[in-house]
Amino acid sequence: MNNENNIAIPTELLQDRKVEITFFSEIKKNLGILGLSEQTDAYILHLYRLFYNDSKGKFEPIQQLEAFQFQTESEMHQFIDNLPNISALDMILLMNPTTPPRKPFSFLM
Repeated sequence: MNNENNIAIPTELLQDRKVEITFFSEIKKNLGILGLSEQTDAYILHLYRLFYNDSKGKFEPIQQLEAFQFQTESEMHQFIDNLPNISALDMILLMNPTTPPRKPFSFLM
């Protein structure tokens, strides 16, 4: 199965957003992550959990996991490039910040 071409993304989810990245679990073949970006006054990366719908034969976004904000498109793409290598501990810290970082996610770049 070619997972990247096998995702049913609702039209309203794609409104003003662009697919940036997809990940598929090596351990749980029915799970994945979808990254959609949008530009407002900043660059925002929305991460969604994908689940394989057997009856439709496609992956579908079932839950937004997190949204990360960046000042520049370059910062967002650096984060995306590093995303597969972020440890679970670092991801937990990123998803639950206590104070805003001085430079967004600078320790990952």
